[in-house]
Amino acid sequence: MAIQHKNYIPDNIEVRGANANNLQNLDVDIPLNAFVAITGVSGSGKSSLAMDTLYSEGARKYLNALSTYTRRRITQMGRSDVREIKNLPSTIALRQRPTVPGMRSTVGTMTESLNILRLMFSRLSSVVCPNGHRLDPTLKISEVMDLPASDEQMGQLTCPVCGVKFFAFSAEDFAFNSEGACPTCEGTGVLKQLERSKIIPDETLSIKDGAIKSWRLPGRAMQQQIVQELGVRLDVPFKDLNHHEKDIVLNGKGVKKDIIIPTSTGKSFKLHALYENAFAAVQHSLESTKNENTLTRLGRFYTEKTCPTCGGSRFDPKLFTNHLVDKNIAEVSDLTISQLQEFSKRLLAWLPQEMKSLGKNLVNELLDLLSPIDDLGLNYLSLTRAGNTLSTGELQRIQLARTIRNQMTGVLYVLDEPSVGLHAANVDGLIKILKELVKLGNSLVVVDHDTSIIAAADYVIEIGPDSGADGGKVITQGTVDQIKQHPDSVIEPYLNGKADIIKHQPRPEIFRHGAISVSIKDRFNIHNLQAKFAKERLNVVSGMSGSGKTTLIFDSLIPALNHEIKGDTMPDYIEKVDSGNIKNVVTVDSVPIGKNVRSTVGTYTKVFDEIRKLFAKTDQAKAKKLTATNFSYNNKEGACPNCGGTGEITLDIQYLPDMVET
Repeated sequence: MAIQHKNYIPDNIEVRGANANNLQNLDVDIPLNAFVAITGVSGSGKSSLAMDTLYSEGARKYLNALSTYTRRRITQMGRSDVREIKNLPSTIALRQRPTVPGMRSTVGTMTESLNILRLMFSRLSSVVCPNGHRLDPTLKISEVMDLPASDEQMGQLTCPVCGVKFFAFSAEDFAFNSEGACPTCEGTGVLKQLERSKIIPDETLSIKDGAIKSWRLPGRAMQQQIVQELGVRLDVPFKDLNHHEKDIVLNGKGVKKDIIIPTSTGKSFKLHALYENAFAAVQHSLESTKNENTLTRLGRFYTEKTCPTCGGSRFDPKLFTNHLVDKNIAEVSDLTISQLQEFSKRLLAWLPQEMKSLGKNLVNELLDLLSPIDDLGLNYLSLTRAGNTLSTGELQRIQLARTIRNQMTGVLYVLDEPSVGLHAANVDGLIKILKELVKLGNSLVVVDHDTSIIAAADYVIEIGPDSGADGGKVITQGTVDQIKQHPDSVIEPYLNGKADIIKHQPRPEIFRHGAISVSIKDRFNIHNLQAKFAKERLNVVSGMSGSGKTTLIFDSLIPALNHEIKGDTMPDYIEKVDSGNIKNVVTVDSVPIGKNVRSTVGTYTKVFDEIRKLFAKTDQAKAKKLTATNFSYNNKEGACPNCGGTGEITLDIQYLPDMVET
């Protein structure tokens, strides 16, 4: 008798016994092929379930399906703290804090739309011969560009006016990260200049107390000893050093001196070390590193000026002879997304009839790339906008737009607070994109607090009831209508519009204590703006995504105030500033602290420094002649001899993920 096999198509991801971070042996079923929102108070365990359990296990299982040979070349993820997960698809995560792009990344490279523009300029643009005659676009140009690279005729054209032979620019020539880079700035669009005020921000400090910030870079700690051998006093405020001493610190030549280096065992050794002045220490560090974190750290010592050769476009000016309609590649790249969409339509009308078919294919490809970016409210960005100037929310939405274009199916997408930094008016566009992912045949898990996002979900899981040890449990789950009627739900009053919102009354005489003001000419989306902030008051800057909030505060107000207070270089787009006689600026932004294995909350906040000093003052410590240094796990004196002060022992297992033991 034949046995009938029934195809089993699961409806849910089954999570059993999840204990990552604040989760407390959590069991939950998460619907597949649906838009699922995970919500709860901060610290309740939402991201622990989404990122540290679902994404972590999904990525690990996918990597385990690869060959041993391939896995050896990939950093493998350890097993999540969960007893079992069934029916988990391959996962893709869009994190709340995407990695900050490098200095060579732009919106054009990140969205890959610049690749299409490069093809357009190499195949569709009008070109100029060496004698200055402009040639309209023809299929002949496209044909010679498509010849094999080994063919001598590849890219060669003949001017119909003067008969001169010349080579047209290829798509590779229009890449500012290779052949098409500006020769002056090497494709970065800016020239960097070291600033004394950033290397020595506080001249009231002595060298011994850390006045020279560049000598605190890795491998530069011995410079204090060397400069002392050169006759510079270490215990005098830098501002009180004589002219000769300051000249040695700032401009001293790279001579070698013998210095004595103490060791943790109490012994010492002699070292014939090279002197690096305060500026050279930064320059040599920049030349010797390729690490992005170190490059970011070094960038703090520089100010940037727009490259005078390329005007900040990053392209070699020789490329500017090629035109689409009446614009060169720098001008087209500088258009906003919405302007570029309109320009694409003009381009089709401008092209000769024989070029329209090819042009239509390339234009459609470009518009397909730009459409999800537009839907996500990023149509104000230009392709030349540097990736490292984008806000966290903008970076995450660019990732999301790129994901939509790939049109993958059968994937679990995990998004960590995609609405962060998004104005309420832009949320509808985000919801449209999220639902589009599900329509493509994918599952979607979104961690968010925004009630509009939650209300749009097919299913809601609420973690809580509180944070930390009082969270980590599922308190409600179901459709939005079910959550609205659940008595234990924390978010129910907010979904129903019944929550009591605290409203503070505005204080009288807002500017009673004075004001801080700044005037800005042109910077990204800001044009001729004057802003005034009340002193000793809470000031809030709001506006739609791309309206210029970050530009106003982080790119303009803070640098302008630092110019007034510390003498930093004033950005050239600042017209004037009135600091209101404030003495200091403290910046708190969304840039993560970092993932140094030795960094903890105690060390980052300096609280642990005070704790170490207290232990060093105890009678037992004094009797054993222990100092605060002995109570630090970041040096040999205080570190655990077994783990080296990290709290964990990592076992390298060649074909499996590393094992980590406490």
